[in-house]
Amino acid sequence: MTNIVDLHTLEPITGEILDDADWEKAFISVLATTTLVVDAQVVVELGTGKGRSTRAFLAALKLTGGILHTVDKAAHPEIIAYLENEEQVVFITGDSIEVGQRWEHGAIDILLCDSAHIYDHVMAELETWGKFNPQVIFVHDTWNNGEPSDIHRAACDYAIKHKRKMLNLTYRRGLGMII
Repeated sequence: MTNIVDLHTLEPITGEILDDADWEKAFISVLATTTLVVDAQVVVELGTGKGRSTRAFLAALKLTGGILHTVDKAAHPEIIAYLENEEQVVFITGDSIEVGQRWEHGAIDILLCDSAHIYDHVMAELETWGKFNPQVIFVHDTWNNGEPSDIHRAACDYAIKHKRKMLNLTYRRGLGMII
């Protein structure tokens, strides 16, 4: 098997079954299910945004007993209000790479990269956070208008360099999974 697998060959089948809203639900389901399957105790999310993935991780971490560390330069008011009473989450305001360089919490089980969508930034995130040996690395927005994005290229290059596998679900925005 090659290191890079784009699951676009399934698109004719899945495209008939799933619309964009269904793909978003599938994205959330993949994050939560993976968290449960690996019995994640430490999840790091780079790019909190409005909290779709944050909520998915938290739902699963409530079952595993783990902690979510979510990093973003600016807090979105709606997610901050949602997280106020959540004990299993640590919101960190800052640059994802700088936070990774100062990380002192040991190994992580799952990493989600969904912050800046620039090749060099994604590569720096993957190299910085990859040192903490995540079992699974997700990269979001790997697909853009039917073409691989800079995020996709960075994830593929990282996977090849570190002898890992990269699976890419090519729905409207794409979700890569490095294992």
